[in-house]
Amino acid sequence: MLRRLLTRRQKDPAAADALIARGSALQRDGDLAAAEACLREAIAAAPGSGLAHARLGVILATLGRLDEAAESFDHAVALAPDDPYAHMNLANVHRRLGRSDAALEHYRAAVRLNPDLPVAWSNMLRPLLDACDWAGAARALDSLLERRRHGAADWARYIAPMDSILAAVPPRVCREIAEFHAGRLEPGAPALARRATAPRERLRVGYLSRDFRNHAVGQLARSFLRAHDRSQFEVLAYSYGRDDDSRYRREVAAATDRFVDVRDEDPEATARRIADDGIDILVDLSGYTTDHRLAILARRPAPVQVHYLGYPATLGAPFVDYFITDHVASPPGQDALFTERLVRLPACFMPGDPDQPLATTAPARADLGLPADGIVFCAFHQTAKITAGVFDAWAGILRAVPGSVLWLRTGGDAARRNLAAAALAREVAPDRLVFAPNVADKRVHASRLLAADLFLDTFDRYNGHSTVNEALWAGLPVVTIAGETFAARVAASLVAAAGVPELAAADPAQYAGTAVRLAGDPAARSTLRQKLIAARATEPLFDNERLVRALERAYRTMWSRHAAGEPPQAFAVPA
Repeated sequence: MLRRLLTRRQKDPAAADALIARGSALQRDGDLAAAEACLREAIAAAPGSGLAHARLGVILATLGRLDEAAESFDHAVALAPDDPYAHMNLANVHRRLGRSDAALEHYRAAVRLNPDLPVAWSNMLRPLLDACDWAGAARALDSLLERRRHGAADWARYIAPMDSILAAVPPRVCREIAEFHAGRLEPGAPALARRATAPRERLRVGYLSRDFRNHAVGQLARSFLRAHDRSQFEVLAYSYGRDDDSRYRREVAAATDRFVDVRDEDPEATARRIADDGIDILVDLSGYTTDHRLAILARRPAPVQVHYLGYPATLGAPFVDYFITDHVASPPGQDALFTERLVRLPACFMPGDPDQPLATTAPARADLGLPADGIVFCAFHQTAKITAGVFDAWAGILRAVPGSVLWLRTGGDAARRNLAAAALAREVAPDRLVFAPNVADKRVHASRLLAADLFLDTFDRYNGHSTVNEALWAGLPVVTIAGETFAARVAASLVAAAGVPELAAADPAQYAGTAVRLAGDPAARSTLRQKLIAARATEPLFDNERLVRALERAYRTMWSRHAAGEPPQAFAVPA
């Protein structure tokens, strides 16, 4: 039949409809090459078919051929400019290509054409946060939460768990969202059976992550993995991320008893592998981050399953037993925000990276685009963490410290434009915002931190985490606020474990007051720098051996409860 359709295509443009249907069926069957060929034939038969161009774009995007997909979706939009789905598909590809301005243009077109299109509002929420379009993000979030207010059963599917933390979603609602997404992963099957193994002295711990590479998690993981006591623990790593051939990936592999690349496996196969490997405790280091594989944990391949380090909130998953935190990041009262049982380490839960390069001299400020004189406030955060409230505080600090500048990490053209406009609206000259390029080389990043005088943390909903850790290691004082949730309290834990708890303010007024006071007191800043430099040898934030011994005591307690047939329970690890 297909051959007859192809033969007739020049004589019968209506055959394009059948070719489109056939291409869609082939796509559902997973034969993308044949589906692509079929849809190209449909376009040849009916070049004016927006549907054929759109379906081809979906296939090309699935194959990762994003530039070609964008071209197909461009044709679809040109042929059907009033089709909101055509705009949304084009926006999705632009977003994957890093073209945030173009993505937002077409997301806005989609919701303008159909204001009741939750998937478009959902997909545009994170780009709006990244662009510091606070009013737009609030509109998108309100549109999505309106479904919750109206009792829609699937309202949570349209808010990604990570977006819920970054956006103005109440903490208990963030837990609801996480629970919904976890429920879509859970197969409802019993735990995978484990092969019988002979009794062994060493506890077998497996770590699962996408980020065993040049990434904050990979950089920290290599430092704590190698500190495990190999007489007591056997350590395996399961990597489902790309191999970037970085020193961090090689060092993670070298720090484990066995490193397994499971990138090309489906979750069922990896879960079976973990069960067959006899893992006692499986530790997920990624949570709801990009391309997560929590579906592996949903199959219960290990008797004890733990959530640690990579994602700063509950997974909402009944198949995850514990969340590793500490007393500052999770004070009493936070347990209700988690479905996991909280395990509080005696000092900060986050490891340091003692192998970070230490610069002794800062680059010339002129080479970094900074003024030679005046206070440099540094805030190298993801732009999605910058809220209107945070920027209000920063603008007030700049107004109170004449000649100062705010040194920010670049976040794209839209973010720069919006932040410049926000500065002007708050009576701060936009040229007092200086944008630093992103750098992959940690040595370059560490040395440029020395050019700053003070690091200003984000607060409201989400602190700097690894960024604050790196600043403290470099000896750069960090002013933060101890917020309401774990994500907003991590920096308070970090400064406490670095020996400078006084840098965690109680509220924005105290935060701004501390920053302004230190800006005007070079002796106090110098004292803090020297204190942080000395802390590398004395304070728990920089003592990975101490952290890993506490982590091992936690693992032993978890396993003892399991071996005794007792359910998971929250506990504090003694110092």
